[in-house]
Amino acid sequence: MHTGEIKGERPLITINYKDKRPIYEQLVERVEELVAAGHLFSWRGKAVLGTSVHSTIGLEEYVRVRLEEGAGEDPTAYPVFGKSGMLSTLVKADGIVTIPMNVEGFSKGESVEVIYI
Repeated sequence: MHTGEIKGERPLITINYKDKRPIYEQLVERVEELVAAGHLFSWRGKAVLGTSVHSTIGLEEYVRVRLEEGAGEDPTAYPVFGKSGMLSTLVKADGIVTIPMNVEGFSKGESVEVIYI
């Protein structure tokens, strides 16, 4: 299994509090179940960034974005910023853009893949 440093919002995943294993082990197992079942990361599309988005090299980052109709075929994605773990940013977002570990970010106007939420 691939592992790495992740920077972004905290996940909301339910776990069994009666299970005596460490919480991180339960979370990894639960995420694997959801990915294998096709419940996570299944709806994707393309969008054009409305602003530049920066990241730190060596960290995989997930940026929440809102989508607006663009001039072309693809919608325009704008980052939704807020404090880490704020539920309001998730409510305002239409999707998530993943910035890979080896990328410093994306420029305005660049085409990106969006995971719809």
